[in-house]
Amino acid sequence: MDTCKAAGSPGFVHTAAASQLGQMLVKMQMETKDLKIINVVCRDEQAKVLRDLGVEPEFIVVTDSDGIWKHRLKELIEKHEITVAFDAIAGETPGNLLKLLPKNGICYVYGGLSGQEVGGIPPIEMIYAAKKVEGWLLPRWLMGNGSKITAARMIHYASGIVNPGLVAGGWASSTFTDTTLDAAFSKFLEMFSNIGSGGFTGKKLRIRFD
Repeated sequence: MDTCKAAGSPGFVHTAAASQLGQMLVKMQMETKDLKIINVVCRDEQAKVLRDLGVEPEFIVVTDSDGIWKHRLKELIEKHEITVAFDAIAGETPGNLLKLLPKNGICYVYGGLSGQEVGGIPPIEMIYAAKKVEGWLLPRWLMGNGSKITAARMIHYASGIVNPGLVAGGWASSTFTDTTLDAAFSKFLEMFSNIGSGGFTGKKLRIRFD
């Protein structure tokens, strides 16, 4: 969110938006009310997760095989004057987002859920429209100004928003699959092997030490 503000954009596009990070961004946005988030997901069940959190349907885009979602996303980007996107998928997604962003737009890639290399980026968009694709890493951002004190302040600020919600239950996932530390990896592999039947949406592991 801070990166988006620094770029001068009133909001950003976020892929894999029903993830735990995506849900937390939505909740923080509801607290701060200073940015718009256009949430991109790949299934209706993920859209429901966001609607249940209070996200307005206008700000949820479900991708589809016929590509209509691209037209809708472009309309939203233009309507809200968005110039920044954050992508957790890689593969062809950064290229698709770059085509939809306006001149001088930037797509930050922070994940690779597709398991593919970044591709599909049109040179003309980078050359003539001055659009960019960059990697984004949290530790690098935290230490971007070289000050551990400033990084600590940022973490403290975010914690001040998140932690009260954890106590009230609003930020925490409501359902978990409990496991032990010894069994956590095998349980994760079991979940991963079934990713084709719905991914990780709604599937959360909780390691218990009691």
